[in-house]
Amino acid sequence: MKTQENVNLQATSAIAVQAKAAYRALLISSSVYFLAMLLLGIDRHWSFKTSINDTGAFSQAIWSILNNGVPMVTIGTAEPYHWFGVHFHPWLYLYAPLYKIYPGPEWLILTQSLAIASTSLPIYKTGLRLGYTHWQSFSWVLGFLLNPFVLSAAQWDFHPVTMATPFIAWSLYFLLANDFRRLLSCVLIVLSCQEQFGILTICLGLSYFIINKDIKKSLCLVGLGALYTLILFHYAFPIFSPTGAHVMMSAQNAAANRYHWLGGSLGEIGLHLLTSPLEILKKVFLEMDGFQYIIFLLLPYGLFLPLLAFDILLIGSADFAANVLSLLDLQRSMNSYHSVALIPIVLIAGMRGFQVFLSVVSQSIRKQTAVLAAFVSVLFFSFCLPHLLGQNSFWKLNLIPAKDPKLVELQQRLPAQAVLSAQANIGSHFSQRQALYIFPKNIPQADAVVLRLEDPDGSLRENTIRFGHYMLMQPNDYLTAIQCVLDSGIYRIGYFNPPWLLLLKTTDSATDSQHLLLANHLKSLESRWHSKSDPITDDVCRWSQR
Repeated sequence: MKTQENVNLQATSAIAVQAKAAYRALLISSSVYFLAMLLLGIDRHWSFKTSINDTGAFSQAIWSILNNGVPMVTIGTAEPYHWFGVHFHPWLYLYAPLYKIYPGPEWLILTQSLAIASTSLPIYKTGLRLGYTHWQSFSWVLGFLLNPFVLSAAQWDFHPVTMATPFIAWSLYFLLANDFRRLLSCVLIVLSCQEQFGILTICLGLSYFIINKDIKKSLCLVGLGALYTLILFHYAFPIFSPTGAHVMMSAQNAAANRYHWLGGSLGEIGLHLLTSPLEILKKVFLEMDGFQYIIFLLLPYGLFLPLLAFDILLIGSADFAANVLSLLDLQRSMNSYHSVALIPIVLIAGMRGFQVFLSVVSQSIRKQTAVLAAFVSVLFFSFCLPHLLGQNSFWKLNLIPAKDPKLVELQQRLPAQAVLSAQANIGSHFSQRQALYIFPKNIPQADAVVLRLEDPDGSLRENTIRFGHYMLMQPNDYLTAIQCVLDSGIYRIGYFNPPWLLLLKTTDSATDSQHLLLANHLKSLESRWHSKSDPITDDVCRWSQR
């Protein structure tokens, strides 16, 4: 009897040691991941690779909340617009107190890195709840942190959808634990991050009934998600949007239009999906690379294994539909942030699906499948990781990021109330102001123009794809726009310290040597980029003044 008790005590002690070691590994890996992504993000921002359209727009919306109580943005249009007409992001209000301490996008980078790293904990705890050992649960955590879609989101510009990721993972944990109160708390946070999460809440309610067989709590979640979606798409977006509808469903906004091919409202889209499913499936999976997207989502977690846990996979249907139905190919790319909130759902479905699979196969097949799944995952990650880091242009990563002192000097020179036209890749550094435009739009309305006359990668090397991504224009157009503004006579050189150029509507205080230095610098860019400005005509310059 004592011998059996000793054996049990030893087994319990061994499990405790294993748990402690695995948990320590979890904390270390999550902390290292957080610091690495934070350094990457800060270095990316301080090396001028963040975009005015993303980080800049969010930063301006938060600055507006702090100063005006309303998230107003001017980026991309001539008139200010309410940000909730583009996306429903009440989460942004949480940053206003932080911006009062220090008004800068660095807060966004820090919290995004923290959100992704902290998703490790609910995934680890979910693994334990599903019966995996501590080290097996930790291996699933690595499968999340190293997922290409997750790594891309961690390195991308800030988006509130990323902030929902840990709370979605916690929602799944509380779903499996049948803890409705905590699940509801997480859902309310998720709903503050983006509008499609109303449909996620509906699907979560359906999954709650399938898993926990509680019709009242299930209907509560379904009703909450339906009411949220109805209010947003039938009342909020028509009020806040400059087009009278969600901008991504509006024919009036061709640049942002991603879903108008399905209909001009959520109701029309739903009706189209019901009446023409075969036509839509053909377009999505054969013409829009939807099939490849599914493979990349499922492959790291056993390909078919997540499909065996349909009750979990159902929860991700809203994000999945938003990505596969979009005309924007980037939403299905592993080099973007759009799928980050979907990955915890697919991963936990894989965890649960693997258990279903193990329950119906022999012991020998279990081992073979586990080895094969691990091999495929390692192979997939090994193939993707170098591509991801290269694609996002971390060629000259600084282990200790440093802010350009010239930038600080320029920020101090600009009046806080100045209406500014800024180059796309530097705009987020000047986004704490009432009016900010993307250079070269709205030039006559801007009090000042700020440019950084250099390719963000240091050398174009005839790679116009990355250049176009950063500048939102090609080298020839960029140089032509600069020459148009200089020749227009509207602005004078207010500051030129290569590569920084500030143009002001003031009396020209620049010396002849500065004018010559600027001309030589532009000629140097033409030579190094193998580009040149187009002939200056009224037609060429008119587009820069719209």
